[in-house]
Amino acid sequence: MTDMATTERTSRQTDDEINQPEITQLQKDALYIHPSEHSSLVLSSSPLDGTNFLTWSRAIYVSLGTKMKLGFIDGTFPRPPIGSATFEQWRRVDLMVTSWIWNSISKEIVEAFMYVASSRELWLELQGRYGRSNGPMVYQIQREISLVSQRDLSLTAYVTKVKKLWNELACLAPTPKCTCGRCTCGINKAITDRNESSQLIQFLMGLHDSFDSERSQILMQDPLPDLERAFSMVFAVEKQRAVHVDMAESSSHMACQLAFKENRKEGADKIIHKKKPYVDKKNLFCTHCRKTGHAQDTCFQLHGVPEWFKSLSHKKRRGDTSRPFAANIDEKSVTTGTTTTPTMAELMTNLINLMQKGNLPSDPITNYANYAHYDEEFAGKVSNLTKIDLSCWIIDSGATNHICANITFFKSYSKPLHPQFIHLPDGSKKAVLYTGNVQLNDTITLDHVLFIPDFSVNLLSVSQLSKSRPYQFLFSQHDCVLQDLVTKASLLVGTLFKKLYVFKHCSTSSPSVL
Repeated sequence: MTDMATTERTSRQTDDEINQPEITQLQKDALYIHPSEHSSLVLSSSPLDGTNFLTWSRAIYVSLGTKMKLGFIDGTFPRPPIGSATFEQWRRVDLMVTSWIWNSISKEIVEAFMYVASSRELWLELQGRYGRSNGPMVYQIQREISLVSQRDLSLTAYVTKVKKLWNELACLAPTPKCTCGRCTCGINKAITDRNESSQLIQFLMGLHDSFDSERSQILMQDPLPDLERAFSMVFAVEKQRAVHVDMAESSSHMACQLAFKENRKEGADKIIHKKKPYVDKKNLFCTHCRKTGHAQDTCFQLHGVPEWFKSLSHKKRRGDTSRPFAANIDEKSVTTGTTTTPTMAELMTNLINLMQKGNLPSDPITNYANYAHYDEEFAGKVSNLTKIDLSCWIIDSGATNHICANITFFKSYSKPLHPQFIHLPDGSKKAVLYTGNVQLNDTITLDHVLFIPDFSVNLLSVSQLSKSRPYQFLFSQHDCVLQDLVTKASLLVGTLFKKLYVFKHCSTSSPSVL
């Protein structure tokens, strides 16, 4: 009986071993944990915050794939039966993967996923919450692609931004491909070529205007190159320009040093040649002409006038001085009658002296930029323009305060608590009568606007408006656009007039006194 029971138990164990699924070599590798791997490991440098699931999930996929643990979240390595030889090791590794994903989620939202049963369940819950609303994300990415341009970015940063947007779009809205395996028309290659052509055109559309010739050369090629080839061509031109700029700056610096050395050497030679021992001529007396100041051996009446004295007298009459130092500057002197045009150094010296005295010349250079100070702050630059009336605003990048001279523009205003003044370059000052709010249009309201009735223009301070709202100004050759950084909507458009960006006031609200 004992032998029969032993034989039956052995047979049952053999059947259980046969019924258990065989573990593959790939699954054995997935169950291995390296000594350097621990539960505090972070898989992504940028934690999931609810808005970056696309890039975050890509980083998690790559990190788990390198560790042979991707099967735990994609379902290719399911949980083995309880009591099997690999169950405990599988559960240990699965808990490790779960902790890695937790560590890669921001602290604000990770608590909502602390009670999941497995890493697979955690991944499906994250996908269901943050990965299914692709419609708004596709719209936002395609909108950014349509508006992307180089502007002040470097060429490398610009192409990186373009590639990033197209890669994100490909992940959210993959291009359909033929999967039957029997297609011979080459539709997959045609679709790929069409996508690459779209990326190239978008890249060329956003290039800086300085690459117009390179853009035309690329578009003339048949067939069109891919994006990487086009970038390589433009990048080579950018590097060549940088070399030319460096060479020009180096040549300018060398010319400046050479001219400076030559002028110093010439000045030193003149000093050496003219340096003679001092002779007091007050006690000398000429017995020939009976005059003081010279002796008989140097009397001009007796010996004649020497050549060096004639040359010296000619220089004194002409007002000649040693030539001024100049490097890479072509100066043309303009004279009126016998008056000599002052040099640049003399003009700068006179201007500095006048500024130190708090006074500036009343005869300005054409289009001279006036300036005003409000509480020791720069208030604005105004050119001598008479055609800009008080119904317009000047967009001033140098102003630190909004200034308005039209009381009807104010939505509300009040008198300042203490007297405030605007100091003008001619030494006079203008009193600030009111401070208040001005509504430019339906969406923009200016705060802390200074009302000065004696002012001739209205100034919109770029810095004050940018600090108070999430706005940015986009300046082009003919206009200026005020754009909302959040919605990317154009809020205000100014046109170029007399070298200034000007826009018309739109609001018609009646003012109220506080």
